[in-house]
Amino acid sequence: MRIHLGGSSRQSLVIARGKLDAAVKGASGASASELSSHLFFAAETFASNTSLRRAFTDASRDDSSKVALVKDLFGSKISSSASDLLAAIASLRWSAAGDLVTVIEQLAIEAQASAANVDGELDRLEAEFFQVSRLIADNFELRKALVGNGSVDAKSALIADVLAKSASASTVKLAVALVTSLRGRSIEAAFELTTSSLLQIDAIASSHSFV
Repeated sequence: MRIHLGGSSRQSLVIARGKLDAAVKGASGASASELSSHLFFAAETFASNTSLRRAFTDASRDDSSKVALVKDLFGSKISSSASDLLAAIASLRWSAAGDLVTVIEQLAIEAQASAANVDGELDRLEAEFFQVSRLIADNFELRKALVGNGSVDAKSALIADVLAKSASASTVKLAVALVTSLRGRSIEAAFELTTSSLLQIDAIASSHSFV
């Protein structure tokens, strides 16, 4: 499964990935993981507020006002590297406002993959995440609890508890991020897309500027 974006948004994703590469180059695994957390937070913030999303993707709005929007909106809630990355993509163009959320979430996934790569665990993350996706698909009660009306905290605690004994920190973190931010997607689709992304990242890790 691949991300489906319009032409302008696809080009913006390419450019944003370049910005992410620059942000994580030479960074520690912990720093890259923190960046991932803050990008997931930003994606959810934009996803939950249509007005903010439209303001940030409005091509007629000047870039400086978008940068100011990032700083006013997130302030000290995110790291300077996350704030700088969001500011850097303020000038990008989008086929649809919703694509902004998709791209920021994708950057968050790739930042966590970068953290795993720095720690020598990218292959493990890829393998484990596939196993987790199968576990959820094959376990009716677990799937029901994760897609039901339970609180975000309860779902986060549940998947973390299920994986805590055997999975890497990167696997747990990505799984928690996905089950708490499905945004109308099926849980299978969300995990399949992330698994596909990890496979692509692993395939180009030797040439990608992850480290």
